[in-house]
Amino acid sequence: MRLYSLALTTVLFLSAGSATAGIFGNSVFLEPSIGYRSEKVQFTDLNSASSDVRISTPSFGLKFGYRSAIGIDVNLAGEYATGKAELSPQNDKADFSHQSLAVQIGVNSRGLIKVFLGSTLFNELEVKELTSQPAFKLAGPAFQAGLQFNILPFLSIGGQYTLNQFDTIKGAAYANDSRVDSYYNKLDTQDYQIYISTSL
Repeated sequence: MRLYSLALTTVLFLSAGSATAGIFGNSVFLEPSIGYRSEKVQFTDLNSASSDVRISTPSFGLKFGYRSAIGIDVNLAGEYATGKAELSPQNDKADFSHQSLAVQIGVNSRGLIKVFLGSTLFNELEVKELTSQPAFKLAGPAFQAGLQFNILPFLSIGGQYTLNQFDTIKGAAYANDSRVDSYYNKLDTQDYQIYISTSL
């Protein structure tokens, strides 16, 4: 939560600068992106045994929103990633997909840097079945913090950290209860991505 507090402080600081810049016009924008995502989900079960899912794959995003005259953005942000996930201790790979939809609020400072925070409306990670591992699906809220740099008028590069707080799990091995805490003492996630985007 320290990262989230730091990002919020930065947003408030930059908003003061953007309010005096006077270089933005009211506009609706569409922003597709492509990037690279690194994600890890670590499970610690009720017997304190650990297992994890590791993901490193291209990711795709699309934002649709509104930018005010003082550089405040409000947008919907959809993200999708798919590929192969590495499972441990099975030492095997399984197909996966991770998709989310979030509401984001951002502050642009002098048209060069944007800091944004987000909260998901939908967040789901699905890992397909293997011989050694039944399929399962994780879902729950997530919070986002990111920084984006405008390198050309319609081209940006950025980075985002997502704090996933998965609280439900579904699958053949989890038929009795869908609550994560019924099966695991702890579920830790790390979720980072870098991306390049264009504003239409």
